[in-house]
Amino acid sequence: MGGNALEQSNYLAYPVQEPFSSPQQEVFLMNIVLKDTVFCVTGNFDNFQNTRTVESKLRAKGGSITKSMAQKTQVLVFGSGYTRKTEIAEERGMPIIRESELITLLETGEVEIDFSPPSVDIGEEELDALSAEARALLSQTPGTALWDKLVELIDRCPLETSESLIAYLEGHLAQWSRREQLLCLAPPTWLTHMTQGQDMPALRLVRRLSFDKLQFKSTAIKKALSCPNLKNVRYLDLSVEKKLTKTVFRALANDEKFTSIEHLGLGYFDEDCVKELDAGLRWDALKTLRFYPSDYYGVTSNAYKALFTSKLCANVEKVVLTSRHSWGSGSADILAMINEPTCLPALHHLGIDFLHYERTTHNPIYPWSLEVTTSRLPLEVSQRIDTFTLSAFVTGYYSGEDEVFDFSNLPQLKTLRLYTLPRHDDREDFLSCIDKVLHVDKMKFPDTLERIVTNVPLTYGAFARLKEARPELEYTYDPFPQPINIP
Repeated sequence: MGGNALEQSNYLAYPVQEPFSSPQQEVFLMNIVLKDTVFCVTGNFDNFQNTRTVESKLRAKGGSITKSMAQKTQVLVFGSGYTRKTEIAEERGMPIIRESELITLLETGEVEIDFSPPSVDIGEEELDALSAEARALLSQTPGTALWDKLVELIDRCPLETSESLIAYLEGHLAQWSRREQLLCLAPPTWLTHMTQGQDMPALRLVRRLSFDKLQFKSTAIKKALSCPNLKNVRYLDLSVEKKLTKTVFRALANDEKFTSIEHLGLGYFDEDCVKELDAGLRWDALKTLRFYPSDYYGVTSNAYKALFTSKLCANVEKVVLTSRHSWGSGSADILAMINEPTCLPALHHLGIDFLHYERTTHNPIYPWSLEVTTSRLPLEVSQRIDTFTLSAFVTGYYSGEDEVFDFSNLPQLKTLRLYTLPRHDDREDFLSCIDKVLHVDKMKFPDTLERIVTNVPLTYGAFARLKEARPELEYTYDPFPQPINIP
């Protein structure tokens, strides 16, 4: 979907209603750098004994290897013969290196190859059909399902004819609410193209960019962030499985297109990374920080303190702690660092998000996770928290009758947001578990509480009983789908 030698033109800024045109498909030069690139090797080779030999030589020069066509695979090295992997690479729009190019790559550390954006021969009738399909889709209610369909439609449109389609979609997505626009998440296939330095018009539609749980290295992340069309991103999550270098944060901090970021998720960072962020452009729009509390990243207390006192975070209003690897000491360490008025001076909203914890077979939410979090809050900070958001899957784990969610140690709490999703698509099972997990009508609240917001039907079970017992509270039903923890 485009090569990194492609010069981007000034694209149209408004919807285009005319039929799409179909120019000849172009071939671009793409520069492949060996170091830090993820390869998959397949086929028979004349100058190498087997695929293992090729893999060993690529590793020795700083490359990484996947045995299968994984999500993180960036380049396919192909010798000769039939292999299904070449078809997969072509379907994904992944560059393929042949043996002669491989030799150059191993000798010099980089190689230029011809790259044709993946597309099919589409005539005017097919283009008109895509246009009609786009119009039909945009009549639907905004949501994750609709965005997924739009992505599939965009991927079927040849790159060389996609500009008019993207401009058309831009005009319609601009009419979505700001919250609905955050459903526009860059899919894994686009992320792969981006980490290869391939820019594409479709990136102008992306509002949410997440590298959460992916294994891209710093070089790949920098290539992805450098794509010029990433000009409308408001939600950025950099919690990759690898430890990012400070050069990633330097590039991020000095790129004007990211000064509109409102939500920043971080995995590993250190004091030098914070210095790079603070030395760059101002991020006045930044309102939310997301962390993954565990010993996995090994972020030090000094790094958290440096971040919390940085000018970058002067306007941060919300901190979200997300469960992924473990829970407990990490969360306490993070919150304990907000121990001075100069630390996150605008903070007033705290969130615990278990919706990322998808690899478990049970529901990981339980009162202890709330207690270990809020009990470690410095007194000055606990008195600033007026909004608390709790998000979790509900299925499998049942709280004991004596286990109660206690919010009373947040003396200024005014708004409580409770979001739950079923792990499976069994709505009846989901509803039957809510009482056993949350014990909503037994929750302890401070006298300051004014409202409860939830995506659970307020006419059901515990919430209905709570409304009857506490009629003075304001209750709001918010059925909005992911990302439900974003106001």
